[in-house]
Amino acid sequence: KKYVGHSGRRFWYLLMNRVIFIPEEDDSKLFFETWENKIKPNVHYVSYSVKKLKDLNKKVLFYENNPSEYKRIQTNCREYCEKYLKYSDIEKFIKNKLENNI
Repeated sequence: KKYVGHSGRRFWYLLMNRVIFIPEEDDSKLFFETWENKIKPNVHYVSYSVKKLKDLNKKVLFYENNPSEYKRIQTNCREYCEKYLKYSDIEKFIKNKLENNI
């Protein structure tokens, strides 16, 4: 069984200066998850498996009890966004994909 959780909202979630959780089984990746400057699990976001949702609860509790780790991921995500998710970068990425027939 395939798990698909693609959502364009993920882009905006990254920009909200919060730690986000992304399922490992999501085959519908957005461009910042596949291009040369990929976001990385447990660096820019927290990964989890939809097959092991009990682990998700443990991860949430871990970050609630370890604010420095939460802050580390939050800061990494914000710095990534400031560096790679500027409108001009997104525009270049889309233009490049269209010119190279995706």
